[in-house]
Amino acid sequence: MKSGARALEVMEFFADAREASVMEVARSLGYPQSSTSQLLQSLVSQDYLRYEPQRRTYRASARAGLLGAALSERVFGGANVAALLDEIARCENRRAHVCDFTPGRVDYVAGPSWPAQPLPPSAPMHDAAAGRLHLSRLCE
Repeated sequence: MKSGARALEVMEFFADAREASVMEVARSLGYPQSSTSQLLQSLVSQDYLRYEPQRRTYRASARAGLLGAALSERVFGGANVAALLDEIARCENRRAHVCDFTPGRVDYVAGPSWPAQPLPPSAPMHDAAAGRLHLSRLCE
């Protein structure tokens, strides 16, 4: 199970990075260099990452972009989530996010111009506007 979580964390890392070396990934995620190298090679063999031998770096492949496509189709009707959030933010003149609620916490999943703009950190339900809105709906 740990390797599955690590693979997803690596793919999230590459959503924000154009390319990176094994050491950059290992340092950023706090993994040992040897297991990071094996994990990156595994993702290359599955065609989710590309390896650039001249620079000794990795980058996300086109296939990586398809990882959330099926979910996006079911949840958002095939719409580009980032474009929808950008449009909402423009019309409302404020930031818009897709959030997930875990017990007592708000986790930000996507936001305007995501992944280029960093997402806010998770927050206690009572500290986040989305959490307060969610809690208010429970009282109706």
